[in-house]
Amino acid sequence: GPYAVTGRSFLARIPEGWSYEQAASLPVVFLTAYYGLKDLGGLREGESVLVHSGAGGVGMAAIQLARYFGAEVFATASPGKWDALRSLGLDDGHIASSRDLEFEQRFLEATDGRGVDVVLNSLAREFVDTSLRLLPRGGRFLEMGKTDIRKADEVGAAHPGVAYTVFDLVEAGPERTQDMLVELLRLFEEGALRPLPLRTWDVRRARDAFRFISQAKHVGKVVLTVPRALDPEGTVLITGGTGTLGGELARHLVAEQGVRHLLLTSRRGREASGVVELEAQLTELGAEVTVAACDAADRQALAATLAAIPDAHPLTGVIHAAGVLDDATVRSLTPERVDYVLRPKVDAAVNLDELTRDMDLA
Repeated sequence: GPYAVTGRSFLARIPEGWSYEQAASLPVVFLTAYYGLKDLGGLREGESVLVHSGAGGVGMAAIQLARYFGAEVFATASPGKWDALRSLGLDDGHIASSRDLEFEQRFLEATDGRGVDVVLNSLAREFVDTSLRLLPRGGRFLEMGKTDIRKADEVGAAHPGVAYTVFDLVEAGPERTQDMLVELLRLFEEGALRPLPLRTWDVRRARDAFRFISQAKHVGKVVLTVPRALDPEGTVLITGGTGTLGGELARHLVAEQGVRHLLLTSRRGREASGVVELEAQLTELGAEVTVAACDAADRQALAATLAAIPDAHPLTGVIHAAGVLDDATVRSLTPERVDYVLRPKVDAAVNLDELTRDMDLA
């Protein structure tokens, strides 16, 4: 099942009213930002910090934390994501593009030539060199990127008085991680911090999610979700459930997924061929089966069928297998024949969506 085993130091109670997706988006980014800015960077009230890639997960977390610590925050992001930075309280004078090097001059002007005290970096190559020039003696450069790691002594020689630190959250260790988690949750409960915008992808589409991230299209966090298992106490509706495909799906759900309550619908219901045998097989496998005559394309009939599902076994899953075949060449098609095929599939799908969208389905 969708379980993970970890030490208690890495666990914390999900805040009231949060979804699992919101909870999943919190730990890594906020812990990384907190550990970098506070533990390693020693960011203090009245100082200034430059957060690169400010519209990403760690970036948005860092901006919130730095503002809470009382620091002046500057950030970069692609221009199309600047609204995300503005939503965190940054004005345009504290925002620059992460696509070019103009942020150096922009932020020098904004600080009357002082630059910034801390840089939280995830960029590479000339962006690193440009950012280092913004740091005065006593400045701290925090490198969380993995693609352009420099040697601290060489950085120190080129930029006297600047501390260059490469870090990874795992270095914090279990005890410090737990302390930071507790502190972060306190800040969320007090309203000092707020969850990040996120986009969810089914874990089975992980490849698409990573492609989306690689194209730098996301703002905030991308979260992979695991399909929820079907509740054995709930009812699963299979439209077209008395047909060949519907019957195979029903057997699979009972034998392999542990489903114990099935509602099989079709236009003919119990008059359909093979229903008695199918019902007997499913019952022998341990399922309670209800067969109903219902045209899912008929909204009123479908609504009545759904309303008849007992409260003890509420609807928790829907499989739309209803459909008819009417093979024909393109030249012989008529609007009536097209409608005959599309009605049980498309109209029924619309009805199912509208009538169940507020239900807690797996």
